[in-house]
Amino acid sequence: MKKIFIVLDSHVGELYNLSSLLFYWYRNDEIDKGTHLSVLVLRDRIENQQIKLELSWFEGDISIIRCPLIGEKTYIKALNFVKFSMYSIYHTSTSILTILPYDQKSVFYSIFQLCKLFINVKVFCIPHTTGAENYDNAIVSAMKEKSKKPFPIMIKDISAELYYKKLGFDRLVVGGDYSSFP
Repeated sequence: MKKIFIVLDSHVGELYNLSSLLFYWYRNDEIDKGTHLSVLVLRDRIENQQIKLELSWFEGDISIIRCPLIGEKTYIKALNFVKFSMYSIYHTSTSILTILPYDQKSVFYSIFQLCKLFINVKVFCIPHTTGAENYDNAIVSAMKEKSKKPFPIMIKDISAELYYKKLGFDRLVVGGDYSSFP
């Protein structure tokens, strides 16, 4: 059985983008109903019902675990980060693919870098929007450059290259706008 590990942060757009991508792969027989999706949700803004509804077309198994990294007390944040780390290491090491949100802190990505040291798994990031990736280059040029991201990001159009490079991505995978395919 194929297993895909997915981490969702807080944007419903991430879920829509993910659903479009997976549906495209499903229609092209790259994944099938024998595939298991393990979804880790980091914040309470996306509900389990939203995930199940958006992925209702998928005939394979879906498991959802919640591990909020935002808490009222420091010890709860620390406990959840340990839980998140253990869950991420386990699921990344047993999956054929790991899909991550695109704009996280470097400590977040370091967990997945650690996994890549010991196992050969594909890891990439996705944006949190299904919309067109058209960004004004004058505004993007003025953006402060963020720290380098260790994984590639799947984008829709090469015209967004400068924007994602400013966000710290050196490796871009131009996949096209799979959300627009019939």
